[in-house]
Amino acid sequence: MSELKGQTVPKRDQSKSREKRKDSHLDIGHETNNERPKSPRDRAKPVVISHSDQQGPPLDFSFKNIETIEALKTEKPRKGNKNYKKTKDGKYSCSSLRLNNNYLENISGIHSVCLEILEAPEKLTWLDLSFNRLTSIPAEISTLCSLKIIYLHGNHLVDLPAVLRPLKMLDGLYSLTLHGNPVEERENYRYKIMAHLPHLKTLDFNKITLADRKKAEGMKKKH
Repeated sequence: MSELKGQTVPKRDQSKSREKRKDSHLDIGHETNNERPKSPRDRAKPVVISHSDQQGPPLDFSFKNIETIEALKTEKPRKGNKNYKKTKDGKYSCSSLRLNNNYLENISGIHSVCLEILEAPEKLTWLDLSFNRLTSIPAEISTLCSLKIIYLHGNHLVDLPAVLRPLKMLDGLYSLTLHGNPVEERENYRYKIMAHLPHLKTLDFNKITLADRKKAEGMKKKH
């Protein structure tokens, strides 16, 4: 058989194998934060943090009619698709805590409660307190020093400076919700929060833009 000169044979098999290898490494379970949640139930889910098998699933006490933070010591969490991981002494291994849709009026004592029920409270990164009856945020929330995401929407928070004071101590906090509280009615509500929490990347599920940041900085200089 004669050989054709100057003609290259496309390497279809190799390109297909490379595509298959690439596809095999895609993590289809990875969550993205490009989409804004469309309902309160969606908003109650973390949109940035992914929970690895080592950390375990979020510890879920939502919709349990809980009235005091101390009740977490005896209350059983909701059952999910994955089993909770517990240490030999009965503490939960997780980095996320869901307390949304309860009747909490305050969370004083949350640090001691976390010490009792969590294996490593210092590794708690996500806390959902939305849709409760909170009127204030205690200073001790800053002792949960690894918090990155805090949901506080749908509460009864009135005093914005008092709310922001302990949150300013959380250097890693980059996502916060406060909409659905009386504080939302304050003039320049969003920009005041941005000015006091410069590390925030999202506020009320909306990305903070460079223009937002500049306006917040300008307002802070005027005051």
